[in-house]
Amino acid sequence: MTRTAVNEATAHIDHQHGSVSSSGITAAASDEEQAVVAGERKQNDPPDGGYGWVCVICCFLINAHTWGINSSYGVFLSYYLANNYYPGATSLEFAFVGGLSISQALMVSPIATSTTRLYGTRITLLIGVAFETLALIGASFTHKIWQLFLSQGVCFGFGMGFMFVGSVGVVPQWFTKKRSLANGVATGGSGIGGMMYSLATNAMIESLGVEWAFRILGILAFVVNFVCAILIKDRNKAIGTTQLAFDHRLFRRAEFLLVLGWGIFSMFGSIAPVGAEVVGLRELPSALSITWLILVIPTTFSEPIALELRQNGGDVYLHAQIFAGFMYVGAASCMWFLRAWKIGEIRQSAPEQEKPAIEVGTMPAQTEMDLSRVRHTKAMSSIFKRLFGWKRV
Repeated sequence: MTRTAVNEATAHIDHQHGSVSSSGITAAASDEEQAVVAGERKQNDPPDGGYGWVCVICCFLINAHTWGINSSYGVFLSYYLANNYYPGATSLEFAFVGGLSISQALMVSPIATSTTRLYGTRITLLIGVAFETLALIGASFTHKIWQLFLSQGVCFGFGMGFMFVGSVGVVPQWFTKKRSLANGVATGGSGIGGMMYSLATNAMIESLGVEWAFRILGILAFVVNFVCAILIKDRNKAIGTTQLAFDHRLFRRAEFLLVLGWGIFSMFGSIAPVGAEVVGLRELPSALSITWLILVIPTTFSEPIALELRQNGGDVYLHAQIFAGFMYVGAASCMWFLRAWKIGEIRQSAPEQEKPAIEVGTMPAQTEMDLSRVRHTKAMSSIFKRLFGWKRV
């Protein structure tokens, strides 16, 4: 073999070796990238516990010292009416004070969502702490009904809104399998706080008077809510939450409209973190913002409507009870259809083992029409099965 042939053979072998080495390096780099992506994805997944339970306790206490304290308004109302505390004020005006505290909490939700996006959850919660403390302390110095409107109605509603919007989306970010349990514990603060502060407020009014009852509630709310605002942590960056105040694209989703319907009917007749299951964690802040804004009208007028439906004699609250009953029937209907949607989503996400679909353009027109009818019939049958089927969701 000549020297030239030997050199050519050596060059050919080196070229093949380089190609193999290059492809090996590329494959190794690809494996490393996939490992990094998998690691980041695992890191961003909810830990399903850990510090999340601290956040659950914080949300429990926040709900107890916002919605719970708001539930004690009935005790104040009873005292106002029995003692003519605000001369000239009517029972309808007092009813609007109670409605305003909730409706304004929902009205301020887009602003609170924007504040969370710009400055973070902690700042949003601290703004709510300031509003609520100012409202309760300010209410202790009121002597006219319009002052009560501004303090216990509007200002307290603003504080409750900032606190609620800032905290309601935190718990679902920390849990997956235990999300329902965690949400239940956090939401339970509203009921326990309502029972506790209703009894405590009545005792404080009888022994110390209305003024000091408001001041003690304000001090307690400030201390507890301030500590919770410092301790609570969100996972917005890990999840990539949008934090949009108003995303109009959500109105195109039928399942989200069902959530809104359920919220409206139930508020006329209160709403849990169902949105996390419907729109997902990324779009949850925007969905909640829209929901609270839509619920402003029913929360403002539900109490006055019930008050106007009272009768002068006989069964005084019969008409109000019938009205509330029909509202809850409407809410249950929305939730029923929402459950059917959830069953369909679970079935679609399951692995499908179907035959390859036939292209519509390759079949005669009559066959296309027959296939369309069959699909429509199957769709209707599927909806019926989802509505009346027994399945845990």
